[in-house]
Amino acid sequence: MRNVIGVSGYTGTTEEREAGRVKAWSIAIDAQLAGGDSEVSKSRLTLTLLASGTLPYTPTRVMLNALHIRVLLWEVGNAGFNGFYMFHEVAAKLARWKWNEAKQLHRMMADTKVKQEEELPEYLAALLEQEYDDVLVDSIGQRAYNLAWNLPTSYNTDGSSDGMDNIVDDFAIRSPLDAVAAWYSSLVLQRALSRSLDTKEDDVAAQRSIVEDVTLAIKIAPIGSAAQIRALTGRTVLVKEKRGASIAESLQALGPLERPDKKRDAASSYIHASTSMIGLPDIKMSLRCAMAIAHLERFPSPASPEAAPRIIGTISPVNLTLLGFTAAFKLMEKINGHDIIAISCTGSLEKLACYLGIWISYKGGESGLAQEVKKGLAERCLDISRRIIGREDLGYESMSEDTVN
Repeated sequence: MRNVIGVSGYTGTTEEREAGRVKAWSIAIDAQLAGGDSEVSKSRLTLTLLASGTLPYTPTRVMLNALHIRVLLWEVGNAGFNGFYMFHEVAAKLARWKWNEAKQLHRMMADTKVKQEEELPEYLAALLEQEYDDVLVDSIGQRAYNLAWNLPTSYNTDGSSDGMDNIVDDFAIRSPLDAVAAWYSSLVLQRALSRSLDTKEDDVAAQRSIVEDVTLAIKIAPIGSAAQIRALTGRTVLVKEKRGASIAESLQALGPLERPDKKRDAASSYIHASTSMIGLPDIKMSLRCAMAIAHLERFPSPASPEAAPRIIGTISPVNLTLLGFTAAFKLMEKINGHDIIAISCTGSLEKLACYLGIWISYKGGESGLAQEVKKGLAERCLDISRRIIGREDLGYESMSEDTVN
């Protein structure tokens, strides 16, 4: 009624006081869902959800309502009531209704060119265009719940968490919806990486699907976030078309791979330094892999790309995530398939095959890859190593797990 009748007609308050009230509640709701309420409870979440109904009717607010409902009813289901799955289904149904309402409202305002009080950023608009059931899957719903209740981000989550656990510490994540966008971007990128390791390069349909997923992961990632640079880097590794341009864009986002000169301005990167170093352990290595792959593709055997050996020599496949493993594995295959470079970079090829074989054996369980895929990758690394060193026993079993950390 308040939104229909108007502020002055419903309450008699002034526009200035109403603006202050809206701002205060908006900050309180965002802060609560982002873990800023030290006394968070079901009753306080219910209060803020009811209060959100008195705020301006915008796509952003309705979209946030969907997340709010999911978090609140997730807690109700966790509170010891019988029939958790009933609450889970109710939460999904109500949140889906709000998500679709926000989508329709955004489309209507875009068609009529109505000026919105809270303009949706492009990445959130792209996220809203996705289906609710695709975005707020259980792994993301649990993380949203953990965020609001100040729990560890990976608490009670299942499946792979490649690139998802550091999102709450990312300086570029400024709201609960930003966190959801970054989580979903990471999930979509992981899907593309997994598919790329399980398909052949000549599978046109699979490659098209991979390109679509990588494009979506970039589109929905918050600007300047770790999720965005991971998605941009993923494109340099997975998408052959315009690989050079993709590498250039990733370098612009991340900054120089080499330590910058102290006299030079290092502010050209829009990724926060602590995010780059802590949240992105294998990004620079992945970019070097993509650069080497680009040279090998540009100068196939019997040509010899002069820059490739130098780049390959700088690659050390340690502290890998699924992204880093995929980049290094793709490079290993390219080196092995290039007669000239396979000979001149034998040591690097052996190192890649050995380290990647260890990683898939020890860390593959955390990658989300299917067992058959992991087995095939391990056998491929073993085959290349055997061919190089001519031994059957590579000693994987005798090597410490610390080797791949």
